[in-house]
Amino acid sequence: MLQQCIEICSQICNNKYGGTNMNKDLKIKHGFTLAEVFSVHPKGGRKQAFTLAEVLITLGIIGVVAAMTLPVLIQKHQKKATVTKLKKAYSNIQNVLLSSYNDNGYMSDYFSYGEVINPEKAKEYIEQYWLKYLRGSELFYGYPYGKNKHNNQYDQPYHYANGTPLKINLYTGNTGLAQGKFLFSTSDGTIYYLTILEWEHDDEEEDKAIPVFNKIQIYIDTNGVRKPNTLGKDLFYIQINAKNNKIMLFRSNRSNDEVINDCKNTGHACITKIINDGWQIKDDYPW
Repeated sequence: MLQQCIEICSQICNNKYGGTNMNKDLKIKHGFTLAEVFSVHPKGGRKQAFTLAEVLITLGIIGVVAAMTLPVLIQKHQKKATVTKLKKAYSNIQNVLLSSYNDNGYMSDYFSYGEVINPEKAKEYIEQYWLKYLRGSELFYGYPYGKNKHNNQYDQPYHYANGTPLKINLYTGNTGLAQGKFLFSTSDGTIYYLTILEWEHDDEEEDKAIPVFNKIQIYIDTNGVRKPNTLGKDLFYIQINAKNNKIMLFRSNRSNDEVINDCKNTGHACITKIINDGWQIKDDYPW
């Protein structure tokens, strides 16, 4: 291969500089300096470099190729990093559910039907059933996503896959604990937002709602407070059946086309798509 390259270069230089014997000069060389790349030795022994136009054209071609390939390489890296973080978070949740069941039983057993949760008992739950099994975990009492720089107000940081705001209240501290809402992070920077309560209407009193603990909803923010905070990009959604400690994937019983369609719009089924594809973000994933 090296000999072929030398012969080609020799032909080029013979045509351009009147017979320079590149084959003879370069036969024993296995590498070239930058100066040698941009210069040749004509027959007369006088060193003549490539013209400025030739150099600029070459650099321009290199720039065009780089501009075409770099975005693809960057996106490929982003996808791989996202899957790696998501898979780790998913594995952490699985380990929590198994370890917590071995030590405490099913999560739904902790609260009685219709029980009004107080912050003390809620804090005890999240620590006993979750945080003790997650290395470096920390419950937020403040608002980690910060305020809007334009109006100094706390905005909703999360968005659906189609870009519209995801209207969930990220309550923290005692306010969140009293409503069964928990925002915490782990040592790798992942943020988890858990909601453990649902409300059922009383059959006898229509205006009365009863808190029940059957399903846990979790939003996983794989890169923490950093943007885009968008479902399907760095934010993913799962549910847990609190009665058997099993993960439930959104749209898991639907066709691939239906899963993709949801992933394009809301983004709730994006993790389902990734898992169905063997923990990969394939070309048909709406990235």
